[in-house]
Amino acid sequence: MTAENQGSGRQANNAQDLAQAFQELAKGERAASALENHLSSIEKKIDELLAGMDPDHLQAWEAREAANADASSSGNGNPAQGRSEKQEEAGSKSR
Repeated sequence: MTAENQGSGRQANNAQDLAQAFQELAKGERAASALENHLSSIEKKIDELLAGMDPDHLQAWEAREAANADASSSGNGNPAQGRSEKQEEAGSKSR
């Protein structure tokens, strides 16, 4: 093989590699776009659920979540105890 043939062969390989890279990039962009659309849909559903909540219930829930976050960040929180308290609250509300 001559030097000229080797050079054109490398150019062809480089062009193929570049085309494949662009195809993979386009595929990644499509996947990212699909994920963003799905996330937007989920955020919309969350907003609708929050808008439908009773304001007093929402404030109580936010306060519990803040207290749980403080307890878990300080290392003093017992996750099992927190779950049982929430389960008791849910049981008393349904009665």
